[in-house]
Amino acid sequence: EILFETLVKWIPEGKKDLGLVMIPEKENLQEKTALPQDLDGIDIETGLRRTGGNRALYSELLKDFVTDHGNDNQVISQALLENNIEIALRTAHTLKGVAGGIGALALYESAQKVETAIKNDQLKLLEPLMEKMTRDLREVVEDLKRKIMQQPSTSMKNKSDQPINVET
Repeated sequence: EILFETLVKWIPEGKKDLGLVMIPEKENLQEKTALPQDLDGIDIETGLRRTGGNRALYSELLKDFVTDHGNDNQVISQALLENNIEIALRTAHTLKGVAGGIGALALYESAQKVETAIKNDQLKLLEPLMEKMTRDLREVVEDLKRKIMQQPSTSMKNKSDQPINVET
């Protein structure tokens, strides 16, 4: 919203009506995005802070987390079995970052420890670290499946749109 307000302010008058783009009204999506009171393994307040309080975006990130990262422990294990340290390291690093972004703080810490062990070639330490990370991941994913995945997506509904002028 701030971006579009700034663009409208600085785009010369003759260029402002080159095309219309419809974006969902922030208030409608925010009001209709219900989040559970609590989520196992997730600090919702931290996650909301990291999305600027955008409940619709946060809800979508939680859903995407299950889909995109729900089996990252298996990806890391398989990569290690195949001696593909690069994929194992990248997956652990990505899981750490995304977990931190949604407020899954214990998972963030356990993924960070796995990443560090892989990076420092401390593969003998990995088994207990992987077990802890897997437990943390499972806790988060299972609760998200129960409490979030059944909610309809906000990205394609509630299109009570407002036009915004942008260049095409």
